[in-house]
Amino acid sequence: NVSEEEMNRLLGIVLDVEYLYTCVHKEEDPDTKQVYFSLFKLLRKCILQMGRPVVEALESPPFEKPSIEQGVNNFVQYKFSHLPSKERQTIVELAKMFLNQINYWQLETPSQRRQRAPDDDVAGYKVNYTRWLCYCNVPQFCDSLPRYEATQIFGRTFLRS
Repeated sequence: NVSEEEMNRLLGIVLDVEYLYTCVHKEEDPDTKQVYFSLFKLLRKCILQMGRPVVEALESPPFEKPSIEQGVNNFVQYKFSHLPSKERQTIVELAKMFLNQINYWQLETPSQRRQRAPDDDVAGYKVNYTRWLCYCNVPQFCDSLPRYEATQIFGRTFLRS
């Protein structure tokens, strides 16, 4: 006997599974395809067990302290606190626009990164890319997965990569 609310939640997961199935088959990049497939299996398992999705293999957010958001806000406070209120508010608004831009930035895939910068730490980038995909990007179109803002869960290493 399942409540209507629980049934709606499970139907939402079914829609996400169907969407991820399509993503798996359309995606050409092997790293992204692997993440989509892992999330597909996770959501399918949630339906069978009537559970809630938890991405276990990647730790849980936040991944770094301070977060990008905290760092930017601290910088603005430190560098511009002496300005008059109106000018400081302009800087604060610019900082918010910068953070918003980071939150909606589409990262390049690890294979694209490898081609562009072969000497970079691709393994570290791949970890951040996978975390970003699972916690920030895919949840924008899969409502059953918890969604986070990149600027709240990532920090310095994410910015550097």
